Amino acid sequence: MKPGHHIASSTILAGILYMTSKSWGMAAACFFSGIFIDLDHVLDFFILYGRPFTLKRFFHVFYHELQFKRIYLFFHAWEWLLLLFTSAWMTDWNPWLIGMFMGVGHHMVLDYINNGGYLWSYSLICRWKNNFDFATTFPGLLKYRGKVTGP
Repeated sequence: MKPGHHIASSTILAGILYMTSKSWGMAAACFFSGIFIDLDHVLDFFILYGRPFTLKRFFHVFYHELQFKRIYLFFHAWEWLLLLFTSAWMTDWNPWLIGMFMGVGHHMVLDYINNGGYLWSYSLICRWKNNFDFATTFPGLLKYRGKVTGP
């Protein structure tokens, strides 16, 4: 999904969480984690392309051309959701952790629905086992967008 969609969905969910819980911490954690989980795309860009980094080049690579053979997405992983849920449970449902769980969770579900991957496309362990190969991990995106090129 594009960043604007994630900002809109995170705003709506954070608003709903605040209205139901009256917790600014929970709402803020949901909002920011639902957006900033995408910082792993920047990390991937540097790993795959190095410098120079420009927003134009970044958006071209990640949202238009998908010009890469590997994808790491260290923050986009079901494993982090399990860890966040377990942490929230073990801290007697800390509002910040619940908010992070909700923010990361809704972001990943929306990406999963919109990016044509398999359920395990968003498993860090699965991507690692497949050597972070983009074509193996996200075959639906390749069919939708065309052939992948690049590092």
